[in-house]
Parts: sequence; C-alpha cells; structure tokens
Amino acid sequence: MLSAPFTVRTPTPRFLATSPGEELWLALRDLYVHGADGLLGGDLFTTTRWAEPSGGLAHFLADVTLSLAVYKIMKAGRRIEVEDGLEGNALHSEEGEELFLLRMRAYLVEYLGISFLDRGGLRLIPDLALRSLKVSRNNIEKTARSLALAETNAEGRLLCYCCGTDMLFRTGGTKSNIPLDHIWPRSLGGVSTESNLLPICDDCNGAKTDRLSWGVFGIVQDYAAATQSQDADLLLSLALRRRAATKLAEEKYVTLKQAFLMLGPAEELTPVDPGEARLFFNLIAHDPGYLSSLW
Repeated sequence: MLSAPFTVRTPTPRFLATSPGEELWLALRDLYVHGADGLLGGDLFTTTRWAEPSGGLAHFLADVTLSLAVYKIMKAGRRIEVEDGLEGNALHSEEGEELFLLRMRAYLVEYLGISFLDRGGLRLIPDLALRSLKVSRNNIEKTARSLALAETNAEGRLLCYCCGTDMLFRTGGTKSNIPLDHIWPRSLGGVSTESNLLPICDDCNGAKTDRLSWGVFGIVQDYAAATQSQDADLLLSLALRRRAATKLAEEKYVTLKQAFLMLGPAEELTPVDPGEARLFFNLIAHDPGYLSSLW
C-alpha cells in the first residue's frame, strides 16, 4: 500500500489527522483546491463547475462537496467489499487489497466523476479509502475507553465535550455508562482510539450522528427554516463549534480533539455583528479570543 509523504497540488492549512478518514478528506481537499483561500476550483466534481459563490457560502460549498465525496467513497467501498466477497479477513489479504484498489479506482473515475488531474491522487485516494474501511470495523477497546474517560477539566469534572453536561452527575457517578463520541465518525474512517474519542451526552450524540464537518448539519443555508425544529439551536451549536474547532486545529496544527478541548464546551449563541440577522455566518458558539478569524 502507499506510504507518506504524498505530493499535493496546493499547500492548504491542515489539522493533525489521527484517522485515515481524516486523511482521506484532507487529501481530497489538498488535491483539488486552488489558491490560498482554500476554495474548490471545480476539478473535484464536474457537477459543481457552474457554482461560483463567494465568502462564507464558497467555503460552505467546498466543505459539503468534500464531505459528500467521503460519504460516497465509503459507501462505494462497502458495496465493493460485499460484491467481490471481501468481507472479513479477505479484505486484509494481498489479493483482496489489490482487487479493492482496482475496483475503487474505476468507481472514482467512472461513477463519482472525479477528474484526477494529479495522477498521484488516483493511487492515494483508493488507498486511504481502503484504510478507512478497515478501521471502521474496529470497536472501542477497554484501554482506549479508560484513557478517554480519564481526561477531566480543571475542576475534575467529566463533561460532554459539545454542551458541557456533567456526565458523572448525569450517570450517577458511573463511568461505565458514559457514551463516547468518535470525533471523526467511525463509519467514515475514524479510529476507535483515545485520540479520536471524547465523552458526549445522549442529546448531542443523537444530533451529531455521523456528521463529519460543519457543512453537513443541514442548518447552514436556511436557519430560519431550521428553527421549526426543536433541535435547531443544538444543531446550530454543533455545526458552529465544528467549524471553529476545524479552523483552530488548522491554525495550531493540532488534532480535532485537541482543538475541541481548547475551545471547551459550547458558549451561548452570539452574533458576530449584533445589527445583522441571526444567521449561521453571523453566529459563533465559542470564546472569540481563541480565533482571529473563521475564514
């Protein structure tokens, strides 16, 4: 299989990846963005060439396009695994790996419509898809769980990393009942190790599901319509903090977990410009002292 380092087209800011799924998302972005602003240039999907928004909406389009690519690639990987009899140990054999990579290359070009202007991507992306599929089968082991639950705040409290709920209080002091979240979703190539795990309450866990980035929370484009849902503010807070954590991780070159811990649980939803509408791009849910800019 392929080994680092990889040649990328454009030097875009990167966070420190701990999972192959994160590397897959970053590789797609590195290979198919143009310029220092980190926006898609239209090479990733031919279906997005007509769209040329600006500002926050352009970043939203790039985020959604890349995230949907990861979703589709992982879905295709599972279909290849079933259709070619690669379930279980077969995928870990040399023959199984070669067959998977061959099928994935064909899928990326013929069905997903990715134009591999950098031919290195045609080798890199299938390899990362294979690694992501393999780790998605791993469960959280006792050691990883113990390490993830050993991290408390300065007051010795174990909090939901999203909303700040006291998890030990909620579970009556029993750590064994505390849910752990894969910060980068396991189903999308997130590892089940301490570096990708944080405590989360049931409400936040149910709202986050397997969303891997801020653009796919279904709340960015039309917050007014989304407020018809009782979970609108929760989804908005989760999406805003995911955006802030990603940006902070890129600025500091740390993991997403480290960035979330730096930010702490969500603050109250606060308008950037009080005179403007209460829309996604005019709101934050973190201490603004951590980030100079979100773009």
